[in-house]
Amino acid sequence: MGMEGLCGSGYEPGGVAVGDWNGDGAADIAASYPKYGAVILCAGDGEGGFTKIGEAAVGRGAAFLAFGRLGGADGGPAEPFLAVVNPSFDRIDLLFAAEGDSLAPRYPFFPTGGDPADVAVGYLDEEERIPFIATANRETEDATLVVWDGEAFRTDTLAVAGPGRPNPYPSAIAAGDLDGDGRRDDLLVAARKYDLVYTFTGDEDGRMERRFDEVRTGRAPSAVAIGSLGGGVPYFIVTSGLDRGATFFRHDPESRFGFRRFADIGGGRRPVAADILGVGETGVSYFAMVERRTERWVIHLVDGEGEVQLLEQMRDIDKRLHDGKLGFLRDGERPFIVTAGERLVLYPLFVIEEGRMH
Repeated sequence: MGMEGLCGSGYEPGGVAVGDWNGDGAADIAASYPKYGAVILCAGDGEGGFTKIGEAAVGRGAAFLAFGRLGGADGGPAEPFLAVVNPSFDRIDLLFAAEGDSLAPRYPFFPTGGDPADVAVGYLDEEERIPFIATANRETEDATLVVWDGEAFRTDTLAVAGPGRPNPYPSAIAAGDLDGDGRRDDLLVAARKYDLVYTFTGDEDGRMERRFDEVRTGRAPSAVAIGSLGGGVPYFIVTSGLDRGATFFRHDPESRFGFRRFADIGGGRRPVAADILGVGETGVSYFAMVERRTERWVIHLVDGEGEVQLLEQMRDIDKRLHDGKLGFLRDGERPFIVTAGERLVLYPLFVIEEGRMH
């Protein structure tokens, strides 16, 4: 059974994020509430308990959010932030800790392209102190990048459409390491109109290059996630809204696409979220898919060689599912999934040790 209404969270959260806000090794959870224009932050105790430690008013419609960290000046401690995307106002707010139990923007909001549909946080360095925030924008059919240059954030626009592919309708975005250089400075963007994903590799200045050819996916790609297999081999997963499942691709330097398909899984109807959680340095990872129409989540195990097996699933978990994220309660142990539907609900998962289920 799940733990509902975490830390007094309210009705109908629109999005959820998992991270370590205070650096204590325990997972913390943030949730957005589009109807009320609010974001809450809940600190975890590492045992499954959560306490609200912050909240902010960000305007009605705020939906997508992600944790990030900004490196301190002169090598000082990195500072956590929440990136919150509001499709109603086409903007990103970056929230930092403020006095008392509040969160507050430190910078003016950053405009995005029209109707941002997703958000991702990546880093230009291996130490993950130089962040960038990216959104996929459906109306303007591009991506917005907000990049830290060491002194301030700058905003760039990334053209998503490939040659001969106008109006791609970008529907999802993920940041991670797609070229195996050890930095999560690359982007994966789903083009829903053409059933494709585009891969972009980043440089140390935050400039994105379309390095590989487009990769064909299932019909109507709806969510994307990036992970790593054994030996640090990059892979990614794309869910399909019409084919009712997900497709797995692994890095292949000999392919002109840069990646090759290595697995497919079936699923229910209308997947709305996907996430990958790595298990230490083993190359083993959990993959979660949240399905709105069937009101369930499904967890698969991906081993270091790319073998995929069903781990567990739960049906009829909540109405109107919007989002779901994976995490460890503390220090890489006790995995869980948290979903946003009518309420915020956390479910503990089976534990994987050395590639085996316990």
